[in-house]
Amino acid sequence: MERELDSRAQKIINLTESIIRSDKPLDLKLLIERKFNSIEYRFLCGKDHNLSKKKIKYASIVRPQFLLAGYLFRNLDGHIVVFGETELKFLQELKNKDRQIRAIENVVQFDIPCVFVSNPILHKIPKEELIQIDRKKYFEESPLPEYLIERFEEKEIPVIYFNEITTVLMSWISDVIDDFFSLKCSLHGCLVDVFGVGILIMGESGIGKSELSLDLLEKGHRLVADDLVIMMRKWGHRLFGFSSSVIIKKLEVRGIGILDPVQLFGSQASSDIAEVQAVTHLFKVNELNEKIERYKKGESRIQPTELEFAIYDNWHNARRDYPSHLLASILGKRIPLFPLATDHGKNLSALVEAIASYIIAQRLGYESPATRLSAEASRKDGLLALASLPPSWFFNVSW
Repeated sequence: MERELDSRAQKIINLTESIIRSDKPLDLKLLIERKFNSIEYRFLCGKDHNLSKKKIKYASIVRPQFLLAGYLFRNLDGHIVVFGETELKFLQELKNKDRQIRAIENVVQFDIPCVFVSNPILHKIPKEELIQIDRKKYFEESPLPEYLIERFEEKEIPVIYFNEITTVLMSWISDVIDDFFSLKCSLHGCLVDVFGVGILIMGESGIGKSELSLDLLEKGHRLVADDLVIMMRKWGHRLFGFSSSVIIKKLEVRGIGILDPVQLFGSQASSDIAEVQAVTHLFKVNELNEKIERYKKGESRIQPTELEFAIYDNWHNARRDYPSHLLASILGKRIPLFPLATDHGKNLSALVEAIASYIIAQRLGYESPATRLSAEASRKDGLLALASLPPSWFFNVSW
């Protein structure tokens, strides 16, 4: 008799395939052209420099408090440097011009691509008033003395002044830079936004991933990517997926060709990006059983993959009253993996919707039905003794 899997044991399957290396630095010109349209800024110096030669090599952003004080503990080459309220106040407290220049020399000695400066005046205004006032009148005066700006100009370091408080500026630029330097990989599959939950549909070529995606689009859900999905680990702990720029927002269905979801179902049928919270792997039960049984008997030299072994084990041995115990590891982030058989005439789109609803319920704090059954079964009466009792024994039901 085959063993029964412990419902609490979790099998982790690594699905990370082709890591996309971001070895190239980000040039300042591209950053300004693509991302600075959503924030108010102006150059204090360096606007006429060749900004495409200013290379940002690292995602970490440096606040140079210790450097200004003379503690040279790290190399700033290739880093964005942010002067916030603390740095500006420190320079102001030095008062003496020579001391201020010596403090700035500790920073400009490095090959810095740019310096960002927040608006110190806004820190004196209550946060409740910041959303109501006209900020432009507080954005005219330079926060740095002219002789310090001249020192940055001599070193050809652009200084950009933002009409934001330091915390907002740091949060915004960190988010923007993380898009470029975060871990990424490409996966073969389809990504669909179902009820706001990103579901990654995977499986062998020709098994019906695009057809399932088309069925979900017909039900009002949104396509994010088809065939090639770019996965990105954002902020270190969240997983996002989007389409390759080559085949963006298109769906390829065998026998029909390339379809445009927007033409078929309207603009609401596509989405640019989605947070991936679950993986569904399509497979054929009979083919998987035959492949693994033949390998076990030595009739085939084709070794099944770790994922195929895990699905086979889960399909035959796991408890049916518990959700899948499989976890997919993508870029080190673990998310639930649900195997879906395609050769039993099942309504796969309804199953994918059920998976998305289950994840939403878990996120909202609802107890899993399997957890409740397990708790009831652990009582001394046992599950069988409770099975024949009416609902009023479990819930507050009035007849």
